[in-house]
Formats: sequence, C-alpha cells, structure tokens
Amino acid sequence: MKKLVVLLTLIYSVAGVAQNKKVLFVVTNHTQLGNTGETTGYFLSEVTHPLEVLTEAGYKVDFVSPKGGTATAYGVKLDDPINKKYWESADYQKKLANTLAPSQVKAKDYAAIFYAGGHGTMWDFASSEALAKIAQQIYEKGGVVAAVCHGPSGLVNIKLSNGKYLVSGKTLSPFTNEEEEAVKLSQVVPYSLENKLKERGAIIDKAGLWQDKVSVDNRVITGQNPQSAKSVGEAILKELQKSPLRFDASKYTTQQVTQGDQTFTVRAYEGIVYVANPVEEQYQQLNLYIPEAYFNGETINGFNAQTAPIFFPNGVGGYMPAKPLSLTGGKFKDTNNSLIMALSKGFVVASPGARGRTSATGKAPAVIVDLKAAVRYLKYNDKEIPGDANKIISNGTSAGGASSALLGASGDQAAYEPYLKELGAAPATDAIFAVSAYCPITNLENADKAYEWQFGNLNQYKTMEVSMLDYNVQRTYKTGTFTAEQAKVSADLRKDFPAYLNSLKLKDSKGKQLTLNSKGEGSFKELLKQTVIAAAEKAQKEGTDLSQYSFLTLKNGKVTAINWEGYITYMERHKSPPAFDALDLSTGENQLFGDSTTDKKHFTPYAFKNSIVESQMADANIVKLMNPMSFIGKKNAHLPKYWRIRHGAKDSDTSAAISLILATTLQNHRYAVDYALPWDKPHSGDYDLEELFDWAEKISK
Repeated sequence: MKKLVVLLTLIYSVAGVAQNKKVLFVVTNHTQLGNTGETTGYFLSEVTHPLEVLTEAGYKVDFVSPKGGTATAYGVKLDDPINKKYWESADYQKKLANTLAPSQVKAKDYAAIFYAGGHGTMWDFASSEALAKIAQQIYEKGGVVAAVCHGPSGLVNIKLSNGKYLVSGKTLSPFTNEEEEAVKLSQVVPYSLENKLKERGAIIDKAGLWQDKVSVDNRVITGQNPQSAKSVGEAILKELQKSPLRFDASKYTTQQVTQGDQTFTVRAYEGIVYVANPVEEQYQQLNLYIPEAYFNGETINGFNAQTAPIFFPNGVGGYMPAKPLSLTGGKFKDTNNSLIMALSKGFVVASPGARGRTSATGKAPAVIVDLKAAVRYLKYNDKEIPGDANKIISNGTSAGGASSALLGASGDQAAYEPYLKELGAAPATDAIFAVSAYCPITNLENADKAYEWQFGNLNQYKTMEVSMLDYNVQRTYKTGTFTAEQAKVSADLRKDFPAYLNSLKLKDSKGKQLTLNSKGEGSFKELLKQTVIAAAEKAQKEGTDLSQYSFLTLKNGKVTAINWEGYITYMERHKSPPAFDALDLSTGENQLFGDSTTDKKHFTPYAFKNSIVESQMADANIVKLMNPMSFIGKKNAHLPKYWRIRHGAKDSDTSAAISLILATTLQNHRYAVDYALPWDKPHSGDYDLEELFDWAEKISK
C-alpha cells in the first residue's frame, strides 16, 4: 500500500486555472432536413442550457461551425426562460450569425469542445476533418470533448494520435434509435447515430425516451437528448473544475527495450505537461516510462507496481534548457542509457524537462522550480501512476547534478512557493527520497574561490566553450596563459577561500575540525588528498596500472602519498579566473542569474566590484535559491536521507572542494552520503551505472 502523501500546509487550487480558458461550442451550418422540404439546424436549448451553466461559472464561450458564418436555430421555444434570455440577446445573435471557421481556431486556447445537437449535425459534423483535428488536439492536451443529442455525430470520425477512434471503448449516451423512430426521422437522417458509434467501438448506455441521461467516460461527455442539455453543461463544468494535472493512463505508446540479452516492453507516456500554466511548454514536460509487467500484476527484481522506486534523471547541462530524456537519446550517448538500465532493474522512470538560462523566462530559479513541479506532479498522481512516489531518486550531471542536489536539499522550502503557484504546480510535497549527483556545478557564489584554491598555481589554461541545446553539443577549446590582471584575480580569490571554508565548521568522520590556514594548507586539504588516494587504490584493485601516474608514490602495491602539484598539473586547468562569475559577464552562470530585462548579471561581490563591463548584481535571494548549502541543517528542512555524489578525479570544470564541502556538510548533519572521486574521470556522468543502481536498489528495499 502506498503511503499517504502529506500535502504542504500552504495549499492552493490548481483547478482554478482552467477558468482562465475557454470552451468551444460547435454548431451546424446545415439547414435542410434531408428530402422532407423542412428546415433544420442546431436545437436552441441544446446550446443555451449548457451555455448558461458555463458562462455563469466564468467561462468564455466561442462558437465555431464546419463552414463558419451563419448557424440557424430551430426548436425556438421562448417559454423557456433560458432560451428567451439568449435569443433576445444581441450579442448572442451576432455570434451565431458570425461563427468562426475551423481555420480560425487554435485548439490550445480551449479547455473543452462541445458539439451542440440538432438534426442538421447529421449532415456536416462527421465530415469535418478540421473540427475532428481540433477536438483531437484539445483531448490529447487533457481537455474535455462533449456532445448532446445528435451532437455526438461530431465524434464519429475523431481519431487520436495512436490511430484509435476517440469513442472506442468509451461509454456514450447519444440520441437513440428509439428516439429517432419516435420522431419518424430514421429514414431521413443519413445514418443511425447509435449504430455508427457502435461501429467505432463505443459502448452505448441509454435511458428511456426523452429521459435526462448523461455519460462521462475519461473526459468524453455525452447527453442523450434535449432534456439532457443542462446536465451535459454541468458535467462539463464538473470535469473542468477537476485538476488539469491529473494523469491520463490511456495516452501511451508501447516500446520494446533491450538491456544486454534482456528485452522487455514498457508503456511510454511522453510529453506530459506537469504544470497547469506552462510558460515554455516544450521544456515543462515529463517523459514517463513504466514496465508493462506492472500492469499485469507481475514483479521485476523484487519490485511491483506499488513498490517500484521512481528514477528521476534530468538532462540539464550548462544550465541550458533541457527536454526530458528519452529511451532513444540522452546526454551521454557513448555510455549505457541510464533510463534503460533503470527499467531493467524494475524502476519506473520519470525524466523531467526544465527551462534554462537562454530565455527570459528560464533564468534562476526556473530550473529548480520546474524540477520541483515535476516531482509534485508525480506525488499528486501517486495513486494513478505505478511506482512509489515516496521513493523518487533524482539523478543529474554537471549543472544537472547541481540541480539534482538542490532538488534534494530544498524539499518543501516555502521560498519557492510563489514560483510554483504561478505555474499552477500540483498541490503536493516536492521532497524526494534520494539524490544522485555527478560533478555538480553548485555553490556558485563560492566556486570561484574554491577553483583558485585548487588550480591557482597553474597559470595556463585550456578552456572549453560549450553550446548545447537538447543534447546537440558543440565544444570549442581555447588555450591561454594568465595576463597580469588574471594572475591578480586568481590570487585575490585564492586567499579568500580558507575563510569561507573555516566558516562552515566542518568535521571529518572522527569529529576532527576541517580547516585551512592562510596559505590554503590544513586538514581539509589532507582529507581531499586522502579521497583522491582512495580513488586511485580502488582503480588499482579493478586493474588500473598506477605506475603511469608519476605524482603517486607506490610502496608494496599501495598508494602511500600524492604529489599535489603534480596531480593538479595532470588534471589541467579548464577555466580562467574567475571561473564562474566572469568580470566581463561571459559565462553561462552570469546568464543564469540574469532576469527578464537583463540577460546577464554578476552574482559575487568580488566580480561585481571588479567588473570590466557595465553590470548589475543578481538578487541575493535568487542566488541563495540556487545553492543546496542554503538549506542543509535549516529549520523545516525536508532533505532525503540518502545521497550519492561523484566528482571525477580528473574533473577540472569545478573544484573538487565544492563537492567535498557538500558531502561533508551532509554527513555532519547525519545524512547517509556515498561520496567518491572516481579515478581518471573527467567532467562526466552515468559512467558507473551498475554501481549507481546497486546503491539505489539497496536503499529502496
């Protein structure tokens, strides 16, 4: 049994956002009742009664018809007060005389589409491919499709993206054969509506003649006759007032996945928009992959539909925009796909996209707000989605690793609430179960100091400039030697690091204080050295010949010492000072901390004071929201117990001190941290998937 999700104290309605949307009413243009010589059109009360319900609830209604232009009413009974109200309204008459053509309609603007009845619909609704396409798009974005009386003729030829008819397998209540016989028009209409819907796979549920009857089946609403018109309107309203963030289990494709000699089937739910008010919908999406076995009551690796952990990998790199990872692609195409590995181990996979620094709406803290919103979507739909949303394990690399760490550290922090509310995130907790972070580019306001502390003795650099969007990575390299100005900047920043480190009051596993003196030497540096040595010894046990590394001292097959300066030379320096808050505002991090009006800003006092361009300082509160160190050990902190942090022993994109500080801070607050510097690994991730999932399985069982 799944655990009850504890909602935040501050709950807000995501249902209300639908009220800002519109409903599209479809009416017929056809006016000739077959060969009878009589006129027809739309049936007045089948428009006015639903219209009254929805407009009174605050919805705006637009009218469309197969051809656009005039729509003619019949059944005009003005002893009905609602009919009279609208019939005598100049605004109503104007709209029905000038209905929109399908080409004028954008499906994304509407929360629902409603096909009004009337015998005229039997001649022009089913043949309108344009209207069917609009209805398909509204439905597949989570909207409502509704119809009354003969209006379901508009549903006859609607097909979904998977090629299936919309009505297939759904319970409908259209105008019945018996009612058509009762009005003596069975031989006049071009086909039997009830029979045609049955041919498309619908299940017909009907009442007696002229009885109020409505069926609701997975956002498809149908009413049997004019007496059902108001009830259909009420059913539409009720459906719209549900959360727009509910999970639609019917919208998936099946994919065959191979891991080694194992092939299995998964259901792929791709492109799920995880907020009600997306501002960059192409990124604010989730790809969800679930083993088919869980829908058949089966188990994988000891997990089932109720207990399977949820692997939550992001594709964020360089704080650029990122689309969700998929089974057929990802950042590190030369390695095993972590998504496939996770599925083979019995995990459910949910990969979120997120906004990034290159757009005005993707500045900090957009990336972490989006990841939180995606977690909330999973928690909110925990009962509907196989897997245990109380066991979400986040994973990311580089800026994605930083985002993964920040997601864990900032669980349920109130400071993010206004951003989440604006997006219409689901009302649920965003605390997660565990964090996996590879080479996290984090603690940015202190990263410049740490970089110079580690690499300050190297005055030559080989920088890599990265341009990346959705895994299309372009890398260019530039080499250089410090100018006198750069040497001064490096020295300034380097001398500031010990004071920062000492202010943290960190302790090692034996409770000994970790410090640095004014020259940057001390117990903290010794701990980092020992961590590097441990990485070398692990590599040696796994078959690596360490004799090629002249900076290591080997005795009796063991590493006994490391020449620090030789080790740093082997690593190479990849960034010029300042490494992150460039004095000319040229880094990706400068762009990250911009805002909607200023693309790039400084985020450290040193760079702002010494800037060589006209500049502004980022809001200190925003900078804080991007640093996991801001929340560890703080009141009301909802951090995960389990952390796995990896920083390659040859990674010079940020100082190893940054990840060691993060890991040690967590350990000092009694979190379970698995920290290592994998030998000879540059800036990269997902290189040890077997180890990653061994850890993930162990903590999940």
